[in-house]
Order: sequence, then structure tokens, then C-alpha cells
Amino acid sequence: MQKDKPVALYCRSGRRSKKAAELLSKAGYEVYELDSGFHGWQKAGLEVEK
Repeated sequence: MQKDKPVALYCRSGRRSKKAAELLSKAGYEVYELDSGFHGWQKAGLEVEK
């Protein structure tokens, strides 16, 4: 990964991606993470491609 490019993270519940986002952020990466994970995304009725 390149530190000059943002990183997007997500996981099913948001727990693992939150931990990874914290570590990467501390290492100097610009991180975007789904707060409540993929389940939260679906629950909010947002679009999903299959």
C-alpha cells in the first residue's frame, strides 16, 4: 500500500475493520472505514452489487 493514497476498509460487523483502521491510521495512512460494517450498510438500505 502507498501512504499517499487513501485506504477504504470494511468487514461484516465493523469490529475488525475498526481495529485495522486504527492501526493503519497510526502508521500514517488516510483511512476510510464503514462504521457499522457491511451489515449496517445493508440495514440502512444502501445499494449493494452482487
